[in-house]
Amino acid sequence: MEMLRPPPPLSLTGNLAENWPSDIALLGRQACVQLDLIRKVDALAPSSPTTKTELLSRYASVFQGLGQFPGLHHIHTDPSIPPVIHGCRKIPYAVHDRLKETLDDLEKRGVISKVSKPTAWVSSLCITEKKNGALRVCLDPRDLNKAILCQHYNIPTLEDIRSKLAGKTLFTILDEKDGYWQIQLDEESADLCAFNTPWGRYRFHRMPFGIKSATEVFQRLNSESFGDIEGVFMVADDMIIAASTKAEHDVILEKVMNRALSLNVKFNKDKLQYMVNEVTYLGHVITTEGVKPDESKVSAILQFPPPTDRKALQRLLGMTRYLSQYIPNEATLTAPLRLLLRKDIDWQWHPEQQLALEKLRTAIATAPVLGHFDPKEPIEVQADASKR
Repeated sequence: MEMLRPPPPLSLTGNLAENWPSDIALLGRQACVQLDLIRKVDALAPSSPTTKTELLSRYASVFQGLGQFPGLHHIHTDPSIPPVIHGCRKIPYAVHDRLKETLDDLEKRGVISKVSKPTAWVSSLCITEKKNGALRVCLDPRDLNKAILCQHYNIPTLEDIRSKLAGKTLFTILDEKDGYWQIQLDEESADLCAFNTPWGRYRFHRMPFGIKSATEVFQRLNSESFGDIEGVFMVADDMIIAASTKAEHDVILEKVMNRALSLNVKFNKDKLQYMVNEVTYLGHVITTEGVKPDESKVSAILQFPPPTDRKALQRLLGMTRYLSQYIPNEATLTAPLRLLLRKDIDWQWHPEQQLALEKLRTAIATAPVLGHFDPKEPIEVQADASKR
């Protein structure tokens, strides 16, 4: 066996390279680190956002600007229905300046544009005021809707979603900002959405509110865009992410954010509910235990004064009907009230109706939490049988 020998001593004279053995390093690892020639970096994968602020910072572009689904949408119409042209409605002078500013802003954003060429359809302008004081510009397409053909795409209900929430403990709510406006129209469809204003005609280049096919088109686009991600459910522009663990939630959220980035879909940061155990969704409160009524809707019914005419009673019953799933024997409780809606009955608010109203309020105030349907648990079917 050949013995290893130490390298020969270096000569301080002559060419250093000629005297330095080829298999000996000039500098060792320790010396390189001390001289800051190399560094050890422990690279870790970025952790998932733990707060709403972190999420908004990491995916800032998803919560900014106006989004646009890929492609152009064409509004199909029935050619046998003749076009209708509406004149310009009178606009209150108090909102003239604000309306002009709103139209100018929408034109800059590419939502609308001025049009001078003839268009077969011209709708009236409809404006409403938002809670923040801004104006919402819409069409009044009552005649146009008669000609528009629907796509008949199925819209899921809260019950459809609830049946898939058993065992979920963490929820996130994402609301698509200016939802319909993220749908770009083709030229022919934009001409259909022309409308009159005191400053001339404009037309929408994005899907306007009020078009009867808009909800179905929007639902289809969202289903095609996010429907394949397990744990994601959508009704119109409201998305709920439901997960059993934080790790599962983080995986789903990352998929949604990356998909939104690739498709240029935008969410509303002001309506974000991030990774909590209880969320408000579609007018109800979803928790880990089940679903319960929204307190704001309960409070509105409890504070509703006794009706003084049929229209007021219809409003009350409409509000109550929305929460009927939480009210045992709701039809029986409201029977004395619904009696006053009959055309052959004169309007008279008797103690019988007042008692029914009080019982109804009590039932709503003590509404139970309805558990999420779990197909793994025993199922019991209860139904009323009719003699007919």
